[in-house]
Amino acid sequence: FPKARTLARQQVLLMVELGLHQQATLAGLRYLARGKASATDYVAIAEALRGAKQHKKAILILEQAKLQHVSSDLVLKQLARSYLDDGKPLAAAELLARAAHRKPKYRVEAAELYRRAGQLVSALYLNEQALTQGPKVRQRLGLLIELGRFEAAAAMAPRLSRLGLLDDQNIVYGLAYATYKTGDFASAERWLKRLTKPELFRRAIQLRKAMQSCKAMGWSCH
Repeated sequence: FPKARTLARQQVLLMVELGLHQQATLAGLRYLARGKASATDYVAIAEALRGAKQHKKAILILEQAKLQHVSSDLVLKQLARSYLDDGKPLAAAELLARAAHRKPKYRVEAAELYRRAGQLVSALYLNEQALTQGPKVRQRLGLLIELGRFEAAAAMAPRLSRLGLLDDQNIVYGLAYATYKTGDFASAERWLKRLTKPELFRRAIQLRKAMQSCKAMGWSCH
């Protein structure tokens, strides 16, 4: 039944599920050429192109979908993903930020894309607007450290504790590093003592050596 739209769409989705990306791409483009495709249709076909590493073609398909489905957050999110795959994190961030204005759940993810693009101030701005406290606060600590705002990062310890995030040793190391950079070596050492994971334990040794050098030279190491 080659004229049955539902069956043609199902054929594309099955090909994607089976990993037949090239075949899914060809069938999908034929399907879109027939018109009246939904946002989900475009996304499914773009996913086939993405699976076939045809990121630029996926972007073209989704840019067309964006024009036809202007209110679709699904299209924006998939287009952002395709731009990221194509090595364009800033374009991805700006697209997802548009979706985040309508749906706050995307704000942390959009902030992360801005961070990857090196736009740390924009990342922090979106982070401030996020509603999900755990991911928001975790991300904020990293952003403050990257921005060199070490005192603000170190001051987050009580909030991180209230949210139960200090069970994460990566967070603990972040606090240790932030307090080290403020020159509060005693607090840094208290955080370092909590690290047991091998990689973080090795990094703690290096941080202790740095503190010892600072003390020996009479530097604050700010």
